[in-house]
Amino acid sequence: MDSSDEGVQRRSSSFQPSEEMLNLARKTLGREKLSFDENEKYNQVMSSSKSRNELRMTIKFIEDERRNSMFERKASSNIDPLKKELMEQLPTVFVTGAKKCGTKALIRFFGHHPQVIHGFMESPYHDTGNPTFDVKSYLNHVWLMWKQKNDIVDNIAKIHRLQEQQKKIHFFGKTANSGIKKIINFIQSEENFIHQSYIDSWLENLKVIFIVCDPVKRLLSDFKHVMASWAEKSHAVNRMFLGSESSAYPFQNMTFNSMVEKYLPMVRDRQEEYKKHKDVFEMFGIGRFSAVNTSFTNGPNEFGIYKQAPFIFDGQELKTQPWKLFQRLEKYLGVESFFEEANFARREDGFYCVKMENEELDCLPPSKGRSSNDTELYSISKSTQSMLEDFYFSTNQKVAEKFNVSMNWLNTS
Repeated sequence: MDSSDEGVQRRSSSFQPSEEMLNLARKTLGREKLSFDENEKYNQVMSSSKSRNELRMTIKFIEDERRNSMFERKASSNIDPLKKELMEQLPTVFVTGAKKCGTKALIRFFGHHPQVIHGFMESPYHDTGNPTFDVKSYLNHVWLMWKQKNDIVDNIAKIHRLQEQQKKIHFFGKTANSGIKKIINFIQSEENFIHQSYIDSWLENLKVIFIVCDPVKRLLSDFKHVMASWAEKSHAVNRMFLGSESSAYPFQNMTFNSMVEKYLPMVRDRQEEYKKHKDVFEMFGIGRFSAVNTSFTNGPNEFGIYKQAPFIFDGQELKTQPWKLFQRLEKYLGVESFFEEANFARREDGFYCVKMENEELDCLPPSKGRSSNDTELYSISKSTQSMLEDFYFSTNQKVAEKFNVSMNWLNTS
């Protein structure tokens, strides 16, 4: 990877936020108090879908700018050779799929496999319009994961151990499918960008895990997440998208049933409303799983732009018998057998955790603020259930048939 100085990062990206938007984004990130004029500007931004998206992009831009600056300094410094090598390490296994279907659980729990390196955060690809800047930002982000050390993982020690044993290492990254495509396109067009030998066969060996789940339950889970009381913080970034003040998801005073009644007809029949309600449209659209068909069908190869078939499964399996799912995944990846039923234990709420070597449990954190006790807010009427099942049925069925994926919810439609 070219480690030449890019100078002021703002000039290296084609995304050019205004000084006013940069100032607002910096204060938002720093949780600083806004002046009267700045607060007026913030309210104007929140009232427009286009301006909200610009602020969101500016916040991501600033974060990438900071990380890239640190990354360049590290790359030119005398750091541990392995850590330096990992600066050019892309994921070799991408975990993607529908939000709220179990991508985080899969990475965290399957990450206990002896041949898997993973982190505890997502690895998003931020598109500023300059692929070189964006891929450098992405590599910087995943590098932080590859060298992560905490009470659960010590990735550097694990990598050293696997190298000594001459075993293949699988680097797991959770990235949206659109970002994966951009990374692949860039690597294909910039053959000399990464200097590590693995890149020569990276695309040939690349594996993709795509997670689906019952789209109606997924939409309800997303609704709970958006409406969660924990999102009502002083941090404006959270208020922008989550909680009762959300402008991206204007569901104030709505139940799940009334939200579906208002927005499903727009999503289904009035595409001209997309720009105005982009976030809501995408919230509904995720459960159609159209990305599976487009990503693994359209392209130069049998599986789209990918050289190998994806591993697609229903995220519900993570809640029932995860060891059986993981055993299938081990075969797909070609790694040694590790997971058995004895590797798992259920906590009091019924969710599975992984038993670590020290016999302690690694569990996902409880969903703070997402209680299902409010039956009126979160209940699903028969008419709502029927409308949503009809909306999702045809696209879900295509994925199930083409990729031989079991979708039990289709049997009740």
